[in-house]
Amino acid sequence: MEFPTSIVSGDVIAYSQAYLREGAESEYGGPPTFASAHAGHYLRHLKDVGFFPDNPEKCRQRVAEAGFTNFFEQKVI
Repeated sequence: MEFPTSIVSGDVIAYSQAYLREGAESEYGGPPTFASAHAGHYLRHLKDVGFFPDNPEKCRQRVAEAGFTNFFEQKVI
């Protein structure tokens, strides 16, 4: 399953992957830990891409357009 970056679930996955890839290419040779200490960076990113602050209706519309309404209520097995 691929989450689109047009919704926050997909955006946080893409952002985390880029963050870890960047760390792997650093002089230290290993990815840093993506922990709550880095939340400020991600909140700034959310503001930059227009996800935050947001209103609930706008979020619902974006999720619906991506086809992910009630996605997490589905049974996997």
